[in-house]
Amino acid sequence: MKTYQVETLNQFLPDFIPTLMETHYDELTGSKELILDPNYDLYYMIEAQEKLHIFTMREDGELIGYHLGIIDTGLHYKQNLFCLTDIYYVRKDYRQGVTGYRFFKKLEPVLKDLATKKGYDKLFWQMPYKVFQDHSNFFVNGLGFKNSQEIVAKTI
Repeated sequence: MKTYQVETLNQFLPDFIPTLMETHYDELTGSKELILDPNYDLYYMIEAQEKLHIFTMREDGELIGYHLGIIDTGLHYKQNLFCLTDIYYVRKDYRQGVTGYRFFKKLEPVLKDLATKKGYDKLFWQMPYKVFQDHSNFFVNGLGFKNSQEIVAKTI
């Protein structure tokens, strides 16, 4: 049975390291020039500030999907609350059908509730543009996302 829940880093990391972390990196990292070495001290600091949001999907206790978001006001929009997606992943063997779609549909009201508890009437949820390129229009459009900006990168 699938369950969906908010977790702390201490609940999440033992199941994330090293198996899913390596799988995620191998599959999704755009540049292998980037050396995978998560800054866990920074993650714990952000969590202590109540700005790290971890949402997981498990089946019979096994981690099969996750979304990590940074919750904060915008640098240019301090009266607005944002969820900036850091990483998300659904294990490959669970991507058939609508599993990923359901995962994000379960996350959405959790984020909305978080915004309400922080005193905001809405939350602006942003994900990297690569998400839109890598997933079907059904997934992206069905969730109500629209392209708002693109990010390009260069190694110098």
